[in-house]
Amino acid sequence: MQGEFDEDLIAMLWELWGGERKPDERLQMADSALVRYDQLGLLHHERGAALQKLKRPDEAAEAFRRGLRCECDDQTRTKLLIGLAQVEAQDSPEQKLLIQQAAALNGDLLAGAMARLMRRGIMEFA
Repeated sequence: MQGEFDEDLIAMLWELWGGERKPDERLQMADSALVRYDQLGLLHHERGAALQKLKRPDEAAEAFRRGLRCECDDQTRTKLLIGLAQVEAQDSPEQKLLIQQAAALNGDLLAGAMARLMRRGIMEFA
């Protein structure tokens, strides 16, 4: 998918990220974009993040997992790993593995730092 961005996708992302949007609006926008760009992990992350804010953790987990199955850059993969870790059962083996993977990948500076703090037990997911 890398290098295949067209003007429609750029416009969708601009609209998705522009301004303060309610989680239900972000979810609707991500769903609309995913109809055409299902292989873009970044959109799956946005969908998962919106579902997480809407307190729909099972659906959020599936969105993050779908994103991880896409070919994506390290920054997006780190965000997806942290997103999935946030909706996994606290202190579960899977959550610990996701945090470890995100910390090792360190593709997104903020998400990587969160993963390292989580691994040390300094920070908890809300």
